[in-house]
Amino acid sequence: MTRFLVLPLAFLSPGIALAASLSGTLTGGGGIDDLRVIVRSASGQQIEAYCDGQCGDWFDEDKETEGSRLKKKLLGKQVLLDYRKEPNRDRVAGSGPNDRLDFVKKIELLK
Repeated sequence: MTRFLVLPLAFLSPGIALAASLSGTLTGGGGIDDLRVIVRSASGQQIEAYCDGQCGDWFDEDKETEGSRLKKKLLGKQVLLDYRKEPNRDRVAGSGPNDRLDFVKKIELLK
């Protein structure tokens, strides 16, 4: 009986959430302290998700902002983005530790 209650309760816990997926176009990204990508789907949904180490070597130095920006060769490329809204837990500067932000779980270029 108790195992039937555990699974539904796990989904109600704020620390446990399933990743969402979005297929779309890379329209921007970068940052000063924390890197993020911006992906827009064909239906117009736009997601800005913090990379948190999941985006790889996708950014160049931006001398104007003293930060980083998405490499020009990646702008307009099609990607599959898996992301999840999670508590910040001090990963992103300027946001509180309990603020819930979108974080990249996996991102891959589509051909």
